[in-house]
Amino acid sequence: MTTQSPFPHRSPSWLSRTLLAVWLGAACMTAQADRFTEMAQKHLEWLQAGTADSVLVHCTPQVKAQLPAAMLQAIWKQLEAQAGPLQRQEPWTMGEKGPYKVCQSVLHFERTPLQLNVVLDEQLLLAGLNFVPAPPQNELSASQATTDSSYVEKPFTVKLPGIELPGTLTLPRTASSAKLPAVVLVHGSGPNDRDETLGPNKPFAWMAHGLASQGIAVVRYDKRTRVYGAQTTSVSGGVLNYDTEVVADAVQAVRQLAQLPQIDASRVYVLGHSLGGMLVPRIAEQSTVPLAGIIGCAALARPFEETLHEQLSYIARIQGASDSEAEEQADYVAQRMISQLPEGYADFQRLYHATATAARLGQLPMLFLQGGHDYQVTEADLNLWKQALAHNRNARFCFLPQLDHLLRELPEMAKPADYMQPGSIHPEALQQIADFILHTP
Repeated sequence: MTTQSPFPHRSPSWLSRTLLAVWLGAACMTAQADRFTEMAQKHLEWLQAGTADSVLVHCTPQVKAQLPAAMLQAIWKQLEAQAGPLQRQEPWTMGEKGPYKVCQSVLHFERTPLQLNVVLDEQLLLAGLNFVPAPPQNELSASQATTDSSYVEKPFTVKLPGIELPGTLTLPRTASSAKLPAVVLVHGSGPNDRDETLGPNKPFAWMAHGLASQGIAVVRYDKRTRVYGAQTTSVSGGVLNYDTEVVADAVQAVRQLAQLPQIDASRVYVLGHSLGGMLVPRIAEQSTVPLAGIIGCAALARPFEETLHEQLSYIARIQGASDSEAEEQADYVAQRMISQLPEGYADFQRLYHATATAARLGQLPMLFLQGGHDYQVTEADLNLWKQALAHNRNARFCFLPQLDHLLRELPEMAKPADYMQPGSIHPEALQQIADFILHTP
């Protein structure tokens, strides 16, 4: 689902990856549908009732090993806190992806419709589960180009051995003989699409269109975990960590973008949001194309455990817990989550230090933007970037007090439910990014 995360540096689709979610556009089927959709309905009912044991008994061993019971018990409360009470459910449909059956049902909550995807193997065991924004009833096809006169969009596929990630290249429509500066957008966590869709919000589409309108080429692409779902580990050589989930694909996107004839290869940037912001120093360090600069939007700098505890405590308090209750809940859930992290991610978090990596990049131009109404990543993180980069004369820092995690303006500190409300990137944030790209020496 694209729900708001108790995970700290992840974009709000925490349920998607933690539950080994598979995002699949499945065609309707009739054969054998009943027994699979009946099991999918049971999983929905178990989630609603908070009966984690029932879900776990009917999971594959791989999923069972990575699903904290505490998280399963809390899923439905988290959903209703953000989307409101469930009002009605649409009938199940079923599709296939390799050996798996994918059962889908649109759930109409008070604030927004969400699509539940339940992935089952042939033995009716749960192999993946997630909630994502329901597709609009009249969604435009990818071939229907925008009518905005300031930019044009073309297909762009990130290609690695055995991996293809569909994406979009957004270019200024106005013809120019000069080669263009360009930026690659890097998602937060979870199986994000190229727009980093969250409820009715599409932060990367906002950025791409706004930057292209100012003369900057932009690449965005569907994330590896989005395209390959439960097969991500196998297509990644049996290794799943932040390098295979994020870094390798961003490095390849930079390489391909720099080779395009209309792009100035000496002026290619990387912009990371949330988890992507934490990883932009590593992307720069590993890039085979020297980057002109990096941009971190709501980029986590603090230790994983600290921020996880802070997020969980905040969410518990706004849901009515006292300070002591919130701390107790945060301690318990944080410990369970940390203990359930896949080994590759746990090792990476222990060994990777984002600010130290950024400091090793010398005088590379950098921009870090932070909103004051973002409860996931805070001004404390921005201050750590400042301290680590005090020697870098080309590092810029922008704190915008009224903005949330998506760089939208909010009147008060954000809450999980706010992500289900439509918005747009604040003009000041967009201009800061554009000015950095256009005017960095």
